[in-house]
Amino acid sequence: MMNLNPRYAFFKIEDPHDPLGAAGVPLPGGSAIAVDPAHHQYGDLYWIDANAGALKDAFPQYQRMVSALDTGGAIKGKIRADLYMGHGARAGTEAGRVKHKLKMWRIVPKH
Repeated sequence: MMNLNPRYAFFKIEDPHDPLGAAGVPLPGGSAIAVDPAHHQYGDLYWIDANAGALKDAFPQYQRMVSALDTGGAIKGKIRADLYMGHGARAGTEAGRVKHKLKMWRIVPKH
């Protein structure tokens, strides 16, 4: 097929280290969140604004677009999310420092 149609494109970008989330897709480090599925739908986009305040050794803030792709037993409520940092020692260290106060907005198309 690819040889017959030069405009045909086939590609799949995956990191084999990214685990599958509850949504059934790999979790990209730094841009996937776990949410309470009673309040949020998997795949929804959110803008997060998280400030560390006076948390010792924490990254000062996280401001970014993320997608709800996972859940967890301790994640309950409308404004509760866990940011997946990725894999490896660096990601593990950063994940241990995330206890920020969170504001988040669901991104929806304007009608």
